[in-house]
Amino acid sequence: MVAILTGRVIDYETKRDLPFTYVLKHEKYPWETQTGSGVSPFEIRVSKEIFKPSIYTYICYMTFSSPNYYDKTIRIAFTQTEEDRYYDVGTIELYPIVEKQPTTLRLTTNKTRVKVGESFVLTAEISPPISERIYLIINGERDGFQISHPINDVARASWTLSFSTPGTYVFQAEFRGTYKYQPSKSNTVTVEVYVMVYPTRISISAPDTVIVEQSFTVRGKLEYQDEAGVWHPLAGRTVSIYYDGNKLADAITDGDGSYSATVHIPSAGTYMLKAVYAGNEVTSASSTQKSITSTMIAPPPPIPLVPALFPIATPLILGLTILATSELMLKS
Repeated sequence: MVAILTGRVIDYETKRDLPFTYVLKHEKYPWETQTGSGVSPFEIRVSKEIFKPSIYTYICYMTFSSPNYYDKTIRIAFTQTEEDRYYDVGTIELYPIVEKQPTTLRLTTNKTRVKVGESFVLTAEISPPISERIYLIINGERDGFQISHPINDVARASWTLSFSTPGTYVFQAEFRGTYKYQPSKSNTVTVEVYVMVYPTRISISAPDTVIVEQSFTVRGKLEYQDEAGVWHPLAGRTVSIYYDGNKLADAITDGDGSYSATVHIPSAGTYMLKAVYAGNEVTSASSTQKSITSTMIAPPPPIPLVPALFPIATPLILGLTILATSELMLKS
């Protein structure tokens, strides 16, 4: 029962087969090694010292070397069988040893301040113009890569991003290097992601004077201002009505931004009637107020006196009475 490895060792660029040497080392028992050499394609029989009969799977590392090439190590798993088993390790590409060229990397953005959900573009430029993986680092964490595409004397990779969470984001591009080119990192770029808070305004209308405990209506309108400076109705928002800090009612704005509430004031006096919109994550708070006087029920007006039908009747009657009395006295 023996494991037999098959595969090829080739030049990364020319894809031609290479002569090679190898070292096979057991992961669990690193002192168990097997060495040898060959020409690609190969067929290597693993010795029983490495691949001991067992019901377990063994993990080994195999390092391939060739003159003027970088070494490459692969990981191989062996499982016991009752007969020889072939394991194809595939094609092993070795990189030529060359003097690495320096690289420069620059990162730019088309926007440095965006609203939540708004898209912006980051562009990395690497020189010399090579087509390789360029990684994007966001706030210190690597976040995927793009392949750079040569254009004239530079190669570019770009990312279109948007964020749902406000905050300050710091970006950097990274080229991790190859056997030909040195690694490099770009400058950092900072983008602020913010929540757009629209200004609001609110109006209030109510009688100047009301009667204690008698209902009256408070009306008004709530609006917000867009980025162009145009005011629009703000529908479906709660407006609270207060008098001198005492809450009277809540009202919900209609489609045209208007609100109304029927309220009453329980005591006499002069108060400040106030309409308040508390705002939310995208619209600012606003309020307005007006003075209102609450009075007791007024007394009924006085009842007017009914004038006499004959205002001079009494003196005439009195005169007649006196005259009649005098005449009687003379006759007697």
